[in-house]
Amino acid sequence: MKLISPNALEPIEAAEYEARLIFSMLRAPVRIARRARLTARKLQDLVTMAYFQSLRAAGVKLKEIAEIFNLTPRTIANFSQRSKTNFLAPEFEHSLPRRVEFYLWKHPQTLEALHELLSDCEIEDLERAVAALIEQGRAERDPESEAYRLTAKWVDLVDADFKARIDGLNNLSDALGSVVESRFLDSDPQGMARTITFRANPEKLETLRHEMFQLLLKHCILIDEMADPDDESYYLVYAISRVVDDELF
Repeated sequence: MKLISPNALEPIEAAEYEARLIFSMLRAPVRIARRARLTARKLQDLVTMAYFQSLRAAGVKLKEIAEIFNLTPRTIANFSQRSKTNFLAPEFEHSLPRRVEFYLWKHPQTLEALHELLSDCEIEDLERAVAALIEQGRAERDPESEAYRLTAKWVDLVDADFKARIDGLNNLSDALGSVVESRFLDSDPQGMARTITFRANPEKLETLRHEMFQLLLKHCILIDEMADPDDESYYLVYAISRVVDDELF
């Protein structure tokens, strides 16, 4: 099978095309692994666990995952247990309320409906996630319909807590992955990405950081208020970072 990548001059084999995309997306985690001096085995273990979690989140059954990994069902069951009991558990506790909030943003949902939408989650975990949203004032329960709904369209989730920051990083990674799928796999004309490299002194950079974010936020809120509930949802990623010379490898 051959694919034509956007703006490509010649066809590329599907396997090579997909491998190139994955290799490019691995640049960021490999840089962090290099700084942390992780062993190749530890890095492979983390990639395997991330792949397992992604498949489970997509609703793939353990038996099918065992076939994809070419491992025994018992080994895959151990992966499932590890994902709930090791250092990923606190991260799950922070990410699940955000996932629930996304579906409540679209429509009010009962707990049973949320369980159908988030089939990789236990009903008890969803109950705790909804309770956390209610405690934080981000959601409430309609006494008539028993459905949960958001209390505000916009919530600033900036938090100094490390686990909360990791959840924010997960959200950023999801957005970047969505851009890659949109542009390189789906040829979606709505998807786009631009990177600008420039010089700036600290004062001007701070002005740009604040004013540009407020402008983007204002337009996003306005467009969201004009949209229908069934319109597509989009990520808009806003990031500023210092360029490090050794990034250019």
